[in-house]
Amino acid sequence: VLSLIQAHYTSERRGAIFGMYGATQGIAATAGQIIGGLLLRMNLWDLDWRAVFLISVLLGTLILALIPFIPESSTPDRAGLDWIGAGLAAAGLLMLVYPLVQGQRQGWPAGLVVSLLLSAPVLVLFAWYERRLLRRGRLPFMNVDLFRHKVFTLGILVVLLLMSSQGAFFLVAAYMLQLGLHFSALQAGLVIGSMGMGYFLASLFSSRVAAKLGAHVLTVGSILTTAGYLLLSWAVRTTGVSSDIGVWIPALAVLGIGQGFVAAPLTNIVLAKIRTTDIGSASGVMTTSIQIASTIGIALIGIVWLSALGAHTDSISAYPDAFNICLYVLAAATALILPLALMLARRTGARRS
Repeated sequence: VLSLIQAHYTSERRGAIFGMYGATQGIAATAGQIIGGLLLRMNLWDLDWRAVFLISVLLGTLILALIPFIPESSTPDRAGLDWIGAGLAAAGLLMLVYPLVQGQRQGWPAGLVVSLLLSAPVLVLFAWYERRLLRRGRLPFMNVDLFRHKVFTLGILVVLLLMSSQGAFFLVAAYMLQLGLHFSALQAGLVIGSMGMGYFLASLFSSRVAAKLGAHVLTVGSILTTAGYLLLSWAVRTTGVSSDIGVWIPALAVLGIGQGFVAAPLTNIVLAKIRTTDIGSASGVMTTSIQIASTIGIALIGIVWLSALGAHTDSISAYPDAFNICLYVLAAATALILPLALMLARRTGARRS
């Protein structure tokens, strides 16, 4: 999708288009929380939580039906898939992600520790092999030379920090609301979904803000995102174990607005200087980074959550404390976006209003 937008719209229109793309993500995030809660309440065919996968089947079918209407943007001299590179990438990521997801639950057996340690050399081997293909004039699975572009590399680092914290937040917020405050899945979805509305509005207006501030829109977004986590931490300390959490909503709105001001314009800023022939590869790296970051963020925050909660899973008062520790970790992670955003602004010649 990102490469199609980059290929079919002029630079003057891409900012607004990416804003609409981000707004769509905000709507999807909000709707997903609510629809997921509804499906759990309805318990179709006694599927319990498995019913949420019905949405994927429906959307997948719709996407397949729309594919013929998507304009072609491939080059006439397409090469075959780099199967070795794809295999090395898949193996390295599996060896990294699986231990992070299962390690705490299984008590970190030796096999998972070894897998985690070996993931780094496998990914290094992948990068070496891809660069070797480039030097031989062949098409790699991933163009690693993209990371020689400072703006692209900085952008990927922002993606990793933002999306890992976002995925992690959805997990621990659901834990807090459902396990700590005993909200239903639908009630929890409605609360978390309020963040999506802020994301939606910020995405719509992000192109106008970026037109005045340039890449400094990311600076604004990073500050608001970190502030949102800290405000929510204050709100959690205020409400404690009370189910009257109306004070959470403004903090969630600030959090959503901050994320929208980062996520929506980031793609346009990062891909603007990439050569047309590399847009597809660059877009693929960004999309993959989003998925990897979310998975790793969920795995790591799960470790923090379980460590903070300890043996007090039966004590309702332990949940706000554990949630607050997680919020501090997420605030620290998103605070790291600020220096990256400032470096991006300098390298892209951000406008100042």
